[in-house]
Amino acid sequence: MPIIKQILVPTDFSRNSGQAIHYACDLAIEHKARLHLLHIGGDKGDDSPQLIRLAKMIEAHSEMAIDTVKKVIDGKPAEAIQQYAQDNEVDLIVMGTHGRTGFLHMTMGSVAEKVVREAPCPVLVLGPQYGGHVTMEHASKILLTAIGKGIEGQPETGRSQMYKILLEELRIPATTAILLIGELEEKGVLKYSGNKWTVVDEPNSRGDDSQFLPDFSSESAAVDIIKRARRLGATDIHLDPIENNEHVLRIRTDGKLREYCRLNQAVAIHLTNQLKSMANLDTADPFRAKEGHLHLPDKYADLDIRFTSIPVSGGQAVSLRLFDSRKIFLPLEHLGFLESAMFSINKMLHSGEGIILVTGPTGSGKTTTVYSMLQSVSEGNQNIVSIEDPVEYFIPFVRQISVDAKHGVTMSEGLKTVLRMDPDVIFVGEIRDGEAASMGMRAASSGKYVFSTMHTRDVASTITALRDFGLDDRTLSSNLTGIVNQRLIRRLCSECKQPIDLNSSQKNAFACAGIEIPEKVYAPMGCEVCSGSGYHGRIGIFEVVHFQNEIRDAISAGNSEKEVRTALRSFGLGTLEEDALKKVALGLINFDEATSVRWLS
Repeated sequence: MPIIKQILVPTDFSRNSGQAIHYACDLAIEHKARLHLLHIGGDKGDDSPQLIRLAKMIEAHSEMAIDTVKKVIDGKPAEAIQQYAQDNEVDLIVMGTHGRTGFLHMTMGSVAEKVVREAPCPVLVLGPQYGGHVTMEHASKILLTAIGKGIEGQPETGRSQMYKILLEELRIPATTAILLIGELEEKGVLKYSGNKWTVVDEPNSRGDDSQFLPDFSSESAAVDIIKRARRLGATDIHLDPIENNEHVLRIRTDGKLREYCRLNQAVAIHLTNQLKSMANLDTADPFRAKEGHLHLPDKYADLDIRFTSIPVSGGQAVSLRLFDSRKIFLPLEHLGFLESAMFSINKMLHSGEGIILVTGPTGSGKTTTVYSMLQSVSEGNQNIVSIEDPVEYFIPFVRQISVDAKHGVTMSEGLKTVLRMDPDVIFVGEIRDGEAASMGMRAASSGKYVFSTMHTRDVASTITALRDFGLDDRTLSSNLTGIVNQRLIRRLCSECKQPIDLNSSQKNAFACAGIEIPEKVYAPMGCEVCSGSGYHGRIGIFEVVHFQNEIRDAISAGNSEKEVRTALRSFGLGTLEEDALKKVALGLINFDEATSVRWLS
């Protein structure tokens, strides 16, 4: 087969063009080629609507995996396609045609014929029969026949099995199968409940809506980006200006920030304004920083998205933080605590007084951990009140107060107000200064149960940070109930991880940490479930200490950070590195990920 480095797909936004794009995406992934999407004939003076539609025709998994170029040009279709292919040294043209009858033959049908005759490279034409018969009803019947009463097990395992069934039965491109499963889930045809996937016998979708290809005009570009990011399991979306009047859109998945696509300036500004409108922010003033929460359609009710924009060189930088309710309120035992750590967590949660701190750098999962703790203590019919800056996610069982400096609601003033609300449990979003630290400790010393977060590198350095805020050692030793320090590491994909032998340096790392050397460790491979990355989701690594008399004595005696750390180790507190290596031995993460974590003590 000849080398394919540049693939061109001309599109008129029809369903057949969509099929051609899905097929070309698979080719581009296989050959690591660049994919050019071309539309001939934009609006006069403004190509933005066509460029947005081009961007929406590529499924999220493909956009992340390949390099794409999207262009709108003027001219006669056949001649423009040929000229573009020649100018960009295209190796293959993939076209979808409507067929050879009536008016449709006068459009892409006749264009395809001209391109085949005169193009400077091979042309692959996909007729309307290529996947055109696939409907949601058809696919659901195939899955119902294949899986019968359902597929039990983890959701990723079931998705992988259904993906393979559709590939074999329908002989459609891989990206099309991924898209189809996603559409079936969204329509409620596929349901995961009670550790089991099932297929609904009578799908609600009929007629045009039953086609698996999305309606490219049904959602705004902003909603479409959010939809794609959610399918990828993203936690953050960033849109930043770069050179040549371009913006780069990046998505953070499993803790790694990766480029998703590039947009020209007009499209990026249009997208930014859509996002601002969804957050009820002024779109006419791009010269001030803005923050808000997006108001989303009802079908995205499980998402809460925080919007931030700030003027930078070349335009505006935009950040979106995605909070998924399905992942925020997780049972504590699902976060990655090993047995000994879970024992300490339960002891501190049953103490009912003092202050519990969850610490670590930005993006280490502190919010998820502390929300899960609050959910655990809420089961006792407690009055829980919080003061947060900002409120990151709505908690139905907590009376949440947001810091609002404009109206005099600072963190310290908010805490004073919270203390007058007869709380059983107080959640302070983050301790950032001495006043907040002092108020938190004062609340704990008055018998309140306080939870908060801090940015520190380990448990011992948290003591130092609190001392730096002006708190005396006696206050710390008497009021600290527990500290959880944590990081997040990418979890190995359970579907494709492969066992490998340990090398000498790995064996030495286990031996030095006092951990039994496992027979095998696991390495990432890559499959359709993890989009080829070898990783699926993240897991926490932790230091957890429930403060007891010996540790309190070391703090009240004024011991240095080094001495406190030594005392913690002598009473059995393991390091982050040790916790990570234990998870390597269990096959949850791979060795390279474990040793790449920063701030290991």
